[in-house]
Amino acid sequence: MWPGPYGSGGSRKYLLASLDQSLKRMGVEYVDIFYSHRVDENTPMEETAAALAHAVQSGKALYVGISSYSTERNPDHGRGC
Repeated sequence: MWPGPYGSGGSRKYLLASLDQSLKRMGVEYVDIFYSHRVDENTPMEETAAALAHAVQSGKALYVGISSYSTERNPDHGRGC
């Protein structure tokens, strides 16, 4: 993951800023689904999961998901987050 103005790719700051930018570009208030596609080895999975949960709780995403995460990286795989 490359560094940027919002931190790394799995951080709360990065994910929520990316979501806000996407909503603005699309001119909508929420998306049906928001995915985190890239594993960020520098961010704890708990932080990524909490950021995704916040996206739903704030009404900016109806559903969230992850892809490209190994079962070792995501111990809750199959149980939901």
